[in-house]
Amino acid sequence: MRVLALGFTASLLAGTGGAQVDEPAVIVATRFPVSVSRIGNALTVIDAGRLRRLRQPQLADALRRVPGLDIVRSGGSAGVTSAFLRGGESNHVLVVVDGIALNDPNTGALDLADLPADGVERVEILRGPQSVLYGSEAVGGVIHIVTRPASGFLRARGHVEGGSARSVRGGMEFSGSAGPWGYAAQLLRQRSDGHSTTDGAPERDGFHRDHANLRLQWQPVAAGGLSLKVLARYTDAKADLDDLDLSGRLVDDTDYRQRRRSWGVRAEAGLARPGAAWQQRLGLDLTGTELRFRNGPAETDSFFEPSASRLDGRRASLSWQHALHLPHGQRTSLGWQSEMERIAAGSRSAWNHGLWLQHEARLGSGYAIAGIRLDRYQGFGVRPDWRLSLTRPLSAGWRLRGSAGTGLRAPTLGERFGAGFGNPELVPERSLGWDLGVDLDRPSAKKLRLAVTGFEQQYSDLIEYSFTERRLLNAGRARARGVECSAALEPWPSWRLELDYTWKRTANRETRESLLRRPRHSLGLLAERSGAGGGEWVVSARHVGRRRDVEGIGLPSYTIFDAAYSLPLADRLSGFLRLDNVFDRNYQEIVGYAATGRSVYVGLELAL
Repeated sequence: MRVLALGFTASLLAGTGGAQVDEPAVIVATRFPVSVSRIGNALTVIDAGRLRRLRQPQLADALRRVPGLDIVRSGGSAGVTSAFLRGGESNHVLVVVDGIALNDPNTGALDLADLPADGVERVEILRGPQSVLYGSEAVGGVIHIVTRPASGFLRARGHVEGGSARSVRGGMEFSGSAGPWGYAAQLLRQRSDGHSTTDGAPERDGFHRDHANLRLQWQPVAAGGLSLKVLARYTDAKADLDDLDLSGRLVDDTDYRQRRRSWGVRAEAGLARPGAAWQQRLGLDLTGTELRFRNGPAETDSFFEPSASRLDGRRASLSWQHALHLPHGQRTSLGWQSEMERIAAGSRSAWNHGLWLQHEARLGSGYAIAGIRLDRYQGFGVRPDWRLSLTRPLSAGWRLRGSAGTGLRAPTLGERFGAGFGNPELVPERSLGWDLGVDLDRPSAKKLRLAVTGFEQQYSDLIEYSFTERRLLNAGRARARGVECSAALEPWPSWRLELDYTWKRTANRETRESLLRRPRHSLGLLAERSGAGGGEWVVSARHVGRRRDVEGIGLPSYTIFDAAYSLPLADRLSGFLRLDNVFDRNYQEIVGYAATGRSVYVGLELAL
């Protein structure tokens, strides 16, 4: 089965309306800018400076250092890249870029392989169920990505990089503003001969990616707080694949191809008069995914016969959000969303409607956020969700925080009506999660920061394929519990050290076995140093413990070292060097799929 869906997804962000934000603010936790100290959920923020120093072209590789988040790739850079958050499935993590939800309407998941790190201003990763604000697919958490905004009269930057496997990457960015108008545009291209997806096979599996991003905004001073914004993004990616034999084992295939095209457009109108207590935003999003597979008659073909197939999707969503700022730092928000999904197979479509209410208020010296949501999914009736977040400062820079809530993921139209495995009787998957944590922030003590979070997440009515009935069923129950730790320290001038560690225990509550590809232990170390002459280097190590794969096969643990160095060469011109898998470790993230060996890349960056 290959599916088509038509999609618009709208997310609405309101201004602060005069609220005092006296420290770094994020959007993902409330849909409004809010101080980090007011958020009870476990949160990780990666800024543009960190992304630039890492020099990783794919955003997924920067996310590998987030506590509680497992990134799993089927082979090299072009392989399907999935995110597992707190033991959940890849379709339990909602990925949002500039308010546009990118999850594939067919599967509910997003392949992170085609998501570039270039042009990203900030990434906010919020862990725990977030369906109150984001509806379906935010069962385990949300990855919210903000691209670089328009700034200055005229700014431009470009970069070019080359290296191992005849890889070439380049891009250009332009941004500027004049009066009430502002714009930002980005063009990226990447190609590589790659390496074999099948471990030990000689044939290389290359890839080619093109990406474009555009932002237009209008906010005149004399318009009474009215603003308009249009955002658009487009990706065209081609990749060579390998095949499966009749036993399901990966084998080399010289003529199996994939092409993925995805796009998203968002139009937003906001009304936020300076000092006004009431603000509102209206948004419309359109998203689409087109996935093509072509498998030729090569002799290695065995499982997938020579064929041409497609998997397409569309989604549309209209949202209207209101925010009311009240005395004593309180804020009440109300949101409404109507969404339509459509798939090509059988010309199926469905409407979903959601209404949510959230209130933020001081609670003694702490802060509380509480919300409730009602969703009406076509075919499933009305479904409620709730969320509660609490935080309280303690003495000497310590802060106590905690959260609890529920999540829901409605079956996709492909899961309900897909030929050969669909089941119209499927019901939504559910999750219930809580966490409790403590933070330490001591800027005067060598900028020491520490965060420790204990969590538990339970999943029910999980959708799984039944080989007995040969279709999907709501047959799964699972549980994940663990501890997430992170620490940052600047022990000497120009030095920064970071450590993250996650221990988690996952289990299928029916079979008592651990969930696939979720390691019990994962550890990350990172060291940054600014040297003489403006040079910057980063060395990182990532350890992933043993984990179980299909048919009970155990994957051994592995440790990978990466490094990057940047050096100013002239005014506005810099050079950089990146080494991936420095010690050429041979490992697999999925059974049979070969990960990339030692790779070296050099490049230049020009900023005007």
